[in-house]
Amino acid sequence: MTDKAGSMEDTATLFLCDAEDVRDMASLAEWVRSHHPEGRARARFAQVAFSGTEAPDTTELAAAVASSDEDTSVVPVRRAWVPARGTQDSTPRFRDLVLGDPARPRNQIARRLRRDDPARHLVLLGVGATIADLRSRYEAEGDGDGPESFDAFIARHADLTLDMEERGLRGRRYKVPRFVIPGIEARGGYRAAVAEAARTLGRPADDIRAETRTYLQELVATPSTFFIDWMGTLTRWITSLGYRRVVTDPANVERARAMMRDHPSALLWTHKSHIDAIALMSVMYDNDFPAPHSIGGINMAFAGVGYAGRRSGTIFIRRKFNDNPVYKLALRQYLGFLMAKRFPLSWSFEGTRSRSGIIGKPRFGLLKYAIDAAHATGTEDLHLIPVSINYDLIGETAEYAREEAGKPKESESLGWFFDYLRRLKAPMGDIYLDFAEPVVLGGVAPEPTPELLRQVSTDVARRANACVPVTMASLLCLVLLGTQPRALTRAELDQATREIVRWLKARGVRLEDILSDGDHAAGETLFQNALGTGVLRRSTGASVELIGLGRGQDLVAGYYRNTIVHYFIEKAVAEVCVAVAADQPAETRVEAFDRTADTLHAMLHATFFLGSADEFRRAVDGVLSDYDADWRTTLAQPGAQEVDALLDGFRPLVAHSTLLPFIEARWIVSTVVAGLAPDEATDKQEIIAKSLRYGRTALERQLIVGESSVGKAMLEGGYTFLADAGLLDTGDDVDAKVARRRAARAHLESIIDAIAKVRVRAHAQLFDTDSSRAV
Repeated sequence: MTDKAGSMEDTATLFLCDAEDVRDMASLAEWVRSHHPEGRARARFAQVAFSGTEAPDTTELAAAVASSDEDTSVVPVRRAWVPARGTQDSTPRFRDLVLGDPARPRNQIARRLRRDDPARHLVLLGVGATIADLRSRYEAEGDGDGPESFDAFIARHADLTLDMEERGLRGRRYKVPRFVIPGIEARGGYRAAVAEAARTLGRPADDIRAETRTYLQELVATPSTFFIDWMGTLTRWITSLGYRRVVTDPANVERARAMMRDHPSALLWTHKSHIDAIALMSVMYDNDFPAPHSIGGINMAFAGVGYAGRRSGTIFIRRKFNDNPVYKLALRQYLGFLMAKRFPLSWSFEGTRSRSGIIGKPRFGLLKYAIDAAHATGTEDLHLIPVSINYDLIGETAEYAREEAGKPKESESLGWFFDYLRRLKAPMGDIYLDFAEPVVLGGVAPEPTPELLRQVSTDVARRANACVPVTMASLLCLVLLGTQPRALTRAELDQATREIVRWLKARGVRLEDILSDGDHAAGETLFQNALGTGVLRRSTGASVELIGLGRGQDLVAGYYRNTIVHYFIEKAVAEVCVAVAADQPAETRVEAFDRTADTLHAMLHATFFLGSADEFRRAVDGVLSDYDADWRTTLAQPGAQEVDALLDGFRPLVAHSTLLPFIEARWIVSTVVAGLAPDEATDKQEIIAKSLRYGRTALERQLIVGESSVGKAMLEGGYTFLADAGLLDTGDDVDAKVARRRAARAHLESIIDAIAKVRVRAHAQLFDTDSSRAV
């Protein structure tokens, strides 16, 4: 046996032994006397059995401290166990659920292992500290007047010290919080928050404290080494059901690990599938990250999932608690405690899965509490790390399409979960996970004002978007939605995708390996997978293979297209603005271009997290300059020939396949609103329901191009645009309100007409007329 000892001074020493019973205590004391120079001279021993979440019985420790001098050194001692030879990479065993954590075997098993396999047994000694030093830290950390006694403080810090020693043997993934509730209750900030809540609510502080403890018991995760290993194995198994691998950037992984080691941090991940958090946990486990404290809805804490989740670091929170200030207090204090101890937090900043493919509107709740907790506890340099999670194919897209069409969401249950796992077994390619550049709140975290939350959320979303890889499935759907309902030959499809890939490569956009390396075999495999899901269909006409979208798959294809559409916004807007300007007299074309660009920025900025109007205009101008450095002069030329040539030179044209559905969705909502009586209510849910009905009618009448425009999330974007423009306000000037609504609809129609011109030109570039007729 070996030991790992801290530095010792030539003073009396109190060895604080983590032992479950008298027999185990005697064995540890014997080991210390035999192996440590301080184990004989002036040595004393005290037993404490550390349980993990609640404060241990410190009666024996208290007596030992009371009878010791202030210069006595307190040295914590614990047994540690290394994996059996050849089992370092083995998976957890189900029998360990009964026998206990093999990293901390129960006494009877531990005694047998010490006898039969002594090489696995170590004794750790933490770094010692004098009672005087510990008392100074106790008074500084807890203000000396908290509910935590001095001996409980010593025990808690001894346990933390031993955990640090043990992680040096087993890895950082096993870093777990200990004595969480006693640790929170010992903090001066917690007591001040309870006192303030008591004053505000007019209730006794003891009642607030008791209620807070109840909520903390509901909230606090209790991760253990066994369940961390178990979850690592489970998450790897789940992700492998339908996916080949989780693709990461090793440099970004290492950077993120260093940030979480050195700074308080939170991982804010995009949410596209039920397995997003599972994929993230798998990557973190495999790369020896400290186990993240994931934050999820309590609706997922059913049966065994909740039990295993809490023990592997998941914090299940209530969906609604705005009217419960004591619950807020408990959550805030818990998050503050975790950040202060450098335990990374993790949650979906969208709050729910994206049903449309684009990053949804961020929800401020958890972000507000995290920043507020950091502010209240004086936490410095909080690192908010965006995590972009994307997929070649997603098994939930059919479910999303049903919900987008207005069908109710399926409720979760254990039976639903097993059915979901069964459906994951279809081959779906790769998962792509990347850690983006962090948003750092330098110094002490500021108060979470609404403006700060909006800015931080926008920065997180934009940085996550910048990491999204363009996948083959998303690119194929983008192209085919632009030609819908027309199918393409393989040659036409290859031509269209190659042109877009060249444009993306020139701008440094990340592409999946199949597109960047031209791996035809892997590309064919993924193509077959997409055919298997039904999103694509293949047919043969006159011995020519044709590829089109599957029947009724527009919403599913729109989902994949939307995951990458943000890369094309400035280019699509530039195309539309030129098409609008082309219909104007030469002397007003530049003005029409500028006006249209500003209008489109107002329509799209909230959906795509665009920068300011000036930033957006510079980006659009930059796109045009890539094709014609003197494009403003070209626009002002008499006649239309130069302008037509400018638009033709934009190859590949993309506005019809990227921007059109978003404009059509806004037109649908605008048409519904324009048809309202002046005094008719503009309730969001009612307007969306009416827009869904009208959108289906418009589709049947071929007033819009595709079904991907008629989805709840897309229509909600239209509602937000009209609300931001003040077109949903009720006012006294009825005639002006009706006129403004109709003008907005007419302007949207003019933009749709301009996109239609782009569409005609794009099809003329793509299709060879004679060969197309032959097919």
